[in-house]
Amino acid sequence: MTYSIAVFFDEETEQLLRQVWRVLAQSGLSDALYLSNNRPHITLSIYKNIDLEKTIKLLCSLACEFPVMDVSFRAVAIFPNTKDVFLMPSVSVQLMDLEQKLRNAFAKITIKSDTPYFLPGEWTPHCSMANDVRPDLLLPIVQKVMNVITFPLNGKIIGLGLTSYPPVNHLHYCPFTKEEAPEANPAV
Repeated sequence: MTYSIAVFFDEETEQLLRQVWRVLAQSGLSDALYLSNNRPHITLSIYKNIDLEKTIKLLCSLACEFPVMDVSFRAVAIFPNTKDVFLMPSVSVQLMDLEQKLRNAFAKITIKSDTPYFLPGEWTPHCSMANDVRPDLLLPIVQKVMNVITFPLNGKIIGLGLTSYPPVNHLHYCPFTKEEAPEANPAV
């Protein structure tokens, strides 16, 4: 079984991304994500074997270290080898810090998958819109995505989740709970 750890979005952002999946499915371009049990997300890491109890404990402990964070999608892109169409977020310091802390914490309890785009130093943050697309459908899918979304698409990342697949099964969710420090008022 394969497991993924991902970040999930606020309700408004998630619903807009689901709308893209629905439009792609209704257009006959790509229905796999729409028909799956998936939620729009950014995968941080993929593992082949995990200890569920340790993983959930570590995941929720990590979620306590982070506040809800901003996310801004500014581009539609394609992975050339897998023919996946995705939204590319601006990479924030917080998101990179989360991915690194997760990678370091989980290195002690499991072995990371050798899945491309998720290897240390090669992680490519993305939110999938269509997977394993026929080459002749890549540009029509990109166009449909751009018809539904106004860029930049700004939203919030609100927590971490653990999923197994195939088929997609959501195993656990941990919301971010750290309070953001209030901004200091400059001396007058």
